[in-house]
Amino acid sequence: MNKMERRSAGIRRGIATTAWVGLAMLIPAVASAQEDCGPMSPDFSYDGTHYGPYDYTSARDRKDHLPVVERYHFTPKVQSLIGGQNTSTAGGDLQYTLKAFPNHHRGLDLLIRLALKEQRNKPIGMDYDVDCWFDRAMRFRPADAVVHLLYGNWLLRTRRVDDALEQYGTAEEMGLEGPNLYYSMGLAYFEKKRLDESLRYAQKAYAAGSALPALREKLTKAGVWKEPETVPPQ
Repeated sequence: MNKMERRSAGIRRGIATTAWVGLAMLIPAVASAQEDCGPMSPDFSYDGTHYGPYDYTSARDRKDHLPVVERYHFTPKVQSLIGGQNTSTAGGDLQYTLKAFPNHHRGLDLLIRLALKEQRNKPIGMDYDVDCWFDRAMRFRPADAVVHLLYGNWLLRTRRVDDALEQYGTAEEMGLEGPNLYYSMGLAYFEKKRLDESLRYAQKAYAAGSALPALREKLTKAGVWKEPETVPPQ
């Protein structure tokens, strides 16, 4: 595994588990029309009024441009959702971050947490709702599998389970692996009462190192949980 692959794996492990904790906190979902989500182009053409946009998965962009954005806008204060750093709200600084790096994985994960905390599709201090920010990220870098995983998490939390499964499936087809994706897919399939698929992805999630108990508990209560088969050493 090269340096960039290790960094990408670390990013995937580091994103907060917004979909993992269950579906208790829900807010109404409002679909966003793409034309309402602002201009975005993968070739970096932009309106000239904002820093960027840059690619969160690019080693060069992370080296040359990410530090200044995170130093002044994606700070520990903002990440803890205490308040803004250089704007009056956490949403304002998060907006700057996502305009500069539309596919900022940790920023998109924080966006979900902010919307859930405020119980608003459009967090305070932001120009667009959550679906729009994901629309922008996917238009900017359609092949970024982590963005599809994160959008699936948001769709799952807002009860759009079929849409969530579509996003998870896209991420998996792009080659994304690991406990976060498998656990989320297991939850989504459980919500659809497709228990065989839920069990299959739950076993994959726990085999891959997930320590979250809720999915196993759901499947146990439903009477279908089985420990994954182990292959004896040769």
